[in-house]
Amino acid sequence: QCDDGNTEDGDGCSSVCGLEAGFNCKDKDGQSTCSRVECGDRKRQGGHETDEEECDDGNDKDGDGCSSACKVEGGYICTGALDFKSRCQQVRCGDSWREKSGDLEEQCDDGNTNEGDGCSAACRIEGGYTCSSKNKRTNAVGPPDFFSHSRDSCSPNKVCGDMYRTGEEECDDGNKEDGDGCSASCKVEKGYVCDQAIPDQCVTKQAKKQQEEEEKKKAEEEEKKKGGFFSNMFGGKKEKEGEL
Repeated sequence: QCDDGNTEDGDGCSSVCGLEAGFNCKDKDGQSTCSRVECGDRKRQGGHETDEEECDDGNDKDGDGCSSACKVEGGYICTGALDFKSRCQQVRCGDSWREKSGDLEEQCDDGNTNEGDGCSAACRIEGGYTCSSKNKRTNAVGPPDFFSHSRDSCSPNKVCGDMYRTGEEECDDGNKEDGDGCSASCKVEKGYVCDQAIPDQCVTKQAKKQQEEEEKKKAEEEEKKKGGFFSNMFGGKKEKEGEL
């Protein structure tokens, strides 16, 4: 594992040329140079498997992504090569990195927090879309089972009958049947209108017109009731004043 030119223990490379706990050894010109792994020295070091630093942000504080034991904390991802200071950031939706760390896991990250583009404001894949990322971030480090992938690209599934209106679909009522307002090819059929619910609710134009007329009539009746209430209230007050 190492050879520092001597057979002494306690200097990082043991008498049997094994890497000692708490040390990091580097080979140059056939000889190992060993140094003690020190958390908080701004240099992420890879020593003995039990002492290897996952991160080193130059301090011994907890709660900033890199713990006082130089381990990546849940909810954070740290980047940085060996022998360099680590940079730790919280998993954040909309930063163009689809990541998982601890209990935080994004299904997608398209670089924004807009709704309706396939990846929601909470970085969840929206219905009717598929999202994918091409690259994995190689210099990222995190807790067990973490991942960090590059920006997602989301596109409509373009599947008629899946309840989600996408692409060139005029409607999608969750089936591929004709005669119900939304055709087998997801086109609005003649004489029908479809709303934008999930799935689409389609009714005949005549039924839609009748519904609108009933709603208008109901609203007018409500207004009349309100007008009558105020009229009686103020009218009663005048009569009472007249008696006085």
